[in-house]
Amino acid sequence: MPVMNEAGIVLGTIAMYYSEPREPTERDFGLLAPGARLVRLALVKHRNEEVLRASEASQRLAVEATDLGTFDIDLVTKKVVWSDRMKAILGLPKTAEPDHHTFPRLVHPADATQLLAGYEDWVAAPSTQPRHKEIRVLRAIDGAERIVSLSGRLLKNAEDKPIRAIGTCADVTEFRAAERNVREAAERFRQLFEIGSDYYWETDARYRVSYLSPNYEAVVGVSPEEALGKRLSDIPDVRIDPQKGRMALAAQKERRPYRDFVYSRKMHSGEIRWFSMNAVPKFGEYGEFQGYRGVAADVTARIDAERAADRMFSAAPVPMMLLDVEAQRYAEINDYAIALLGYSREQATAMPAEAFFAPDERERYRAVRNTPRPPSGRRGTWRYLKADGSELLIDITVHPIRPQGRTMAIVALVDVTDQRRIERRLTDARDAAEAASRAKSDFLANMSHELRTPLNAIIGFSQIMRDQMFGPLGAAQYHGYTADIHESGQHLLAVINDILDLAKIEANTFQLREELIGVGQVVESAVKFVRPRAGEAGVALAVENCAEGVQIVGDEIALKRVLINLVTNAVKFSETGTQVIVHCELTAQGDLTIAVKDRGIGMAPEDIPIALTPFRQIDHGLQRRYEGTGLGLPIAKQLVELHGGRLTIESALGQGTIVTMLLPRA
Repeated sequence: MPVMNEAGIVLGTIAMYYSEPREPTERDFGLLAPGARLVRLALVKHRNEEVLRASEASQRLAVEATDLGTFDIDLVTKKVVWSDRMKAILGLPKTAEPDHHTFPRLVHPADATQLLAGYEDWVAAPSTQPRHKEIRVLRAIDGAERIVSLSGRLLKNAEDKPIRAIGTCADVTEFRAAERNVREAAERFRQLFEIGSDYYWETDARYRVSYLSPNYEAVVGVSPEEALGKRLSDIPDVRIDPQKGRMALAAQKERRPYRDFVYSRKMHSGEIRWFSMNAVPKFGEYGEFQGYRGVAADVTARIDAERAADRMFSAAPVPMMLLDVEAQRYAEINDYAIALLGYSREQATAMPAEAFFAPDERERYRAVRNTPRPPSGRRGTWRYLKADGSELLIDITVHPIRPQGRTMAIVALVDVTDQRRIERRLTDARDAAEAASRAKSDFLANMSHELRTPLNAIIGFSQIMRDQMFGPLGAAQYHGYTADIHESGQHLLAVINDILDLAKIEANTFQLREELIGVGQVVESAVKFVRPRAGEAGVALAVENCAEGVQIVGDEIALKRVLINLVTNAVKFSETGTQVIVHCELTAQGDLTIAVKDRGIGMAPEDIPIALTPFRQIDHGLQRRYEGTGLGLPIAKQLVELHGGRLTIESALGQGTIVTMLLPRA
């Protein structure tokens, strides 16, 4: 009989062989039909799984190509999965198995309260939009303090309750250190430009000095009589910068204040010193102009510092530009900024400031420019145009300064183009991987009826034939064949049930039927179920401290299934003549531990995570000797975690294994 898919394409054939030639009957076809449907479903499932595996492998490659770690937290079962990169960032080995306590233990003590408050706010928030948080951690391997940037998103169920938290983790320690260096450099520049007042002065309406405060001589080093009655430009040894002179003259002509009018003076010692003047006009009772009054300060140290700052600006190891805020042009640009943007110094200082931005960013720049500037400066991410027309994503920090009375700003640039590109690729990869995982879980969860119905028919009919309910089958071999069909069907049904239960657990649809149960009864029932198989294998079973009278709240069938699986595994991997022990014990906190100990083949510690991964088996060349799907331990672990417990494994090659489950006591 051909096996075809829904499109009518032949996938294979299924046949029934007879000991003697004869025509097939309707009954024969009736027996073959369920098997054909099962084979078709199995083949289709196999091909779909291959597609899913290829998709998941592709997404893993995309994630591994980035330098970001990822995390996936099941908020229902408390299961935590970290990528190898995230373990490396936090100083953990690849074999580490983090739980929901691992990350809080690594958080810097000073940030622990902040982390808890932020997490509770995140989980309670109605929105599922991504959240971002930076926090200090102490690496597990060496205790080194690092800064990590966490980006995460909550997934909610139909009842709008959070069920999963997924996201990325990046080590931004060096990036933040670079930012801190930029801020410190800008703060140093600002402090260098601060000035103070040293003496007070006044002029008459013709701008001749009419008054000097008593400390003038101490500051300037000459007698006030030398300057009284003279204009500043007429005082010996005074030199005025032409541009500054024009600025002061324009202000005087309009009778308005002026600030930071700087001039130099050659002292008797031959030293050149610099002075800064701030002035306001003074008027008489009837509004007549009477001259100016103001303050002056020795700013030689500031001028020297500004010149040193110019040299520091040029040599700063980060791209920096000096913006003339009023003119909206860059007065200076250092070599690192030239290398980053590709403009020459002449081009950069001739361009309007907004010309550096991408065209669709310029309206935003004008809007920001017209808002009040905070004293601490601004920070933001913008798209810049390079000289060749390409774009860069730049994180800029703007610090206002006032050298010589001018409104300026130091603009520090950090290129984050590659970082954002990697973040976008990781987000796309994560979303695709989530979609693939949901598709797989939905497919398996919805296949219950289609898989079990034909299989039940095979098991039922083979049992009828095995028991010869409607008379002898004829040849003696038929009895053996039907027994094999029945046994194989039962085995296949158990495998399918495991797969479907795993799919339900992963899809968060597996429901526990919890009640108050006695631990001793569950242990004895599980051991009794496995004892015949242990007898066939020549392995002794023993129960120690069976926790008589101890009760817990749980699903009796689920916990019995876990124990049967653990004891069966222990028997399967034990040698003839050895013993398997089931030991129960209460912890100091009142929790219950049930340990299954064997002296079998054991496994290496690095293989334990493989044994706990669905569909994975440890390769020691034993596949032909030990059967299994690789689902028993993963399902057992997840069932224990659904009860709020924990399943751990201790093992060594050739020495045996101890599997312990810890359950909270009722």
